[in-house]
Amino acid sequence: MSNPSNQLRSAMTKEWIFNALMILMQTKNLNNISITEVCTKAGVSRMGFYRNYNIIEDVIVERIDQVFNDFFDQALAGENFDNYNSTLLFFRCFRNEKILVENLVKSNVSYLLLAKCNEYLHKLATRIVVKTYDDSYKENYIAKFYVGGFYCVLIEWALNGMKESDKYMADILYEFCGVTIPKGNAEKMCN
Repeated sequence: MSNPSNQLRSAMTKEWIFNALMILMQTKNLNNISITEVCTKAGVSRMGFYRNYNIIEDVIVERIDQVFNDFFDQALAGENFDNYNSTLLFFRCFRNEKILVENLVKSNVSYLLLAKCNEYLHKLATRIVVKTYDDSYKENYIAKFYVGGFYCVLIEWALNGMKESDKYMADILYEFCGVTIPKGNAEKMCN
């Protein structure tokens, strides 16, 4: 069992590194940022960086994992885990990471976010949306369609400065998603 003070120190170091990287990405492309620059900006040693990460991209991937884990924790804790509320929560969670998403787009590394959307949203799409179909082969294609849609809408929303409310964004996607659910199968959505 690790020491709680070491865990706290590690968590603080990670947060400092992430924040430093986000600041640097405001003016530089991710591919042009060195670990030394991040460490200097964060006020941590290179050893502190390598104690937590292997490469700079790991900092971003870990944060995206945290966002999706928070999303699922909140979604599963709520009593209304349905299409609309999970869509609304998706936009709320990513609004909190506006700078991250904008920086990924600016640096042309939004594929890091796409990979995580494929990992996490595929699970969600399979659980909520595509359970209305009896064909598992078809389910996979439909789930990928939803993943791509959510990802592209998230990127477009970020490019537009996330001006629209979370509710407005959820309404748009829910209206679209609601149209694709075959009538009479809504009760299967949360099973």
